[in-house]
Amino acid sequence: MYNLTFSPSLSSSLLSFTQQTPAAIVSSSPPDLVLQQKLRFVVETSPDRWAYVIFWQKMFDDQSDRSYLVWVDGHFCGNKNNNSQENYTTNSIECELMMDGGDDLELFYAASFYGEDRSPRKEVSDESLVWLTGPDELRFSNYERAKEAGFHGVHTLVSIPINNGIIELGSSESIIQNRNFINRVKSIFGSGKTTKHTNQTGSYPKPAVSDHSKSGNQQFGSERKRRRKLETTRVAAATKEKHHPAVLSHVEAEKQRREKLNHRFYALRAIVPKVSRMDKASLLSDAVSYIESLKSKIDDLETEIKKMKMTETDKLDNSSSNTSPSSVEYQVNQKPSKSNRGSDLEVQVKIVGEEAIIRVQTENVNHPTSALMSALMEMDCRVQHANASRLSQVMVQDVVVLVPEGLRSEDRLRTTLVRTLSL
Repeated sequence: MYNLTFSPSLSSSLLSFTQQTPAAIVSSSPPDLVLQQKLRFVVETSPDRWAYVIFWQKMFDDQSDRSYLVWVDGHFCGNKNNNSQENYTTNSIECELMMDGGDDLELFYAASFYGEDRSPRKEVSDESLVWLTGPDELRFSNYERAKEAGFHGVHTLVSIPINNGIIELGSSESIIQNRNFINRVKSIFGSGKTTKHTNQTGSYPKPAVSDHSKSGNQQFGSERKRRRKLETTRVAAATKEKHHPAVLSHVEAEKQRREKLNHRFYALRAIVPKVSRMDKASLLSDAVSYIESLKSKIDDLETEIKKMKMTETDKLDNSSSNTSPSSVEYQVNQKPSKSNRGSDLEVQVKIVGEEAIIRVQTENVNHPTSALMSALMEMDCRVQHANASRLSQVMVQDVVVLVPEGLRSEDRLRTTLVRTLSL
């Protein structure tokens, strides 16, 4: 079985590696280095900018009688353009994401080392080709790995079937499907016959870190250091012979934390109506913009309500100022009888279903609030909400009531209420 090679340093000189042909690679390298060299050859000689490449090997479990995919080896190139790094320094949201989890694309690649549920295609036959380009195709894909890849900055996810496995490639750029590239990958990996392994216990094989010869150029030395640092800090899932329980606990906790965070981002994505891109930084930025727009709408509505209240108050003040001083003095010094109350009464009624909104405007004499409640009780109208406010000598009452079936007409309800209040 292939070892899980986190940081292979090539024993032969690789200064002219990209100029070698696949056949030359196979003939001049040990078997455990052939796969790593092929993976490098695919991404480094491609005109497109691929961030990573992974070889998933097909395994068979006798106990469950099913096939599954296992991470065997991979190569991470990273984002070759520097635009994303510039964005991280100018966007505070993206800076926080960088501080929280580092390079999101690199973490997505590293998380593939651990956990059987991260295999790219469990329910797809080996003959199926998957080439997803753009945030929409990744988001609406049937594969959970594709959806997760979109949230980690992957814009192109490719799964190419080969002998006894799958070659997965990812890029932060949108790359259109290239038939020549697909045939080239199949020809490169078809030249090396891989051995079919059968898992008798039903568990996934334990990966081991291979430590090959330390010769090679400085580029691959720095690659090895970077991978080892990534292994110890994020996905330290393997040793030479066995897993460490403490390390597995740390990896599992980190995995659960990231899954929980992803679910929160899924929920946020469902709320935000318009998202520019599918990465986390853009989603948070769009959510902040959406919340700010909602706050602006709330402020506008509150301002409009205040203007309406001020206009209504001015109208009531004007109507009260038109009353002659002698009549006001007479009304204050002398209690009017119930028979005179109807002449100063103004009633407005609005029927909404089984409820009615009633506004009664009258002079603030003889306890108008008590009189209105008594009248509504006599009419068998159940009060749901009531509000009374006094403006100078005018009492304005707003009431919401449940109306009996016999009074569910605006004219009938207004006439009955005026007659009851005038008694």
